[in-house]
Amino acid sequence: MKQIIIVIDSAGGGTRSKYGPCISYWAAFVYDPELDKTPTSSKLSPEERYEVDILHKGIKPKPKRSGAIYSDYEGPNKIFFDGIIRALEACFYIAKQGIDELIIVGDCEPVINQLNELWESREMQSLFNQVKRKFEPQYKNLGIKIIYKLVKRDQYPLYEDIHKMAK
Repeated sequence: MKQIIIVIDSAGGGTRSKYGPCISYWAAFVYDPELDKTPTSSKLSPEERYEVDILHKGIKPKPKRSGAIYSDYEGPNKIFFDGIIRALEACFYIAKQGIDELIIVGDCEPVINQLNELWESREMQSLFNQVKRKFEPQYKNLGIKIIYKLVKRDQYPLYEDIHKMAK
């Protein structure tokens, strides 16, 4: 089993409204939970090991791809969605190399919950459609399972690093 873990954060917005200069930063890691496991993570199921080895930096992960997108006038949720789209575009060639799972990790509750279809998408329907109707089918046609994981900003050391990059 091989996984791509995309860790993404966004920052910005205005002081009086949510709109203003925004940035989204993401980093993608390729992880094999059978080969790269640590003694601590080996106690977990292979599907869960990335939390210890990647997000808690147990194996001192190095990104395979990373990127940022900036807008001078967006909201943080929209730029987060845009970051996911850019990451999915940039990582597709990696997915073709025998990946079993794609895990997108972020703290933007509205976007993650929309992608998990827990919340309805209204304002950002076009971005939602790009992810769900354009990119997800491409990955799923390769047999890749897609997971969207909501995290708290201070839950994992690696997420804190990504957050600092977005600031």
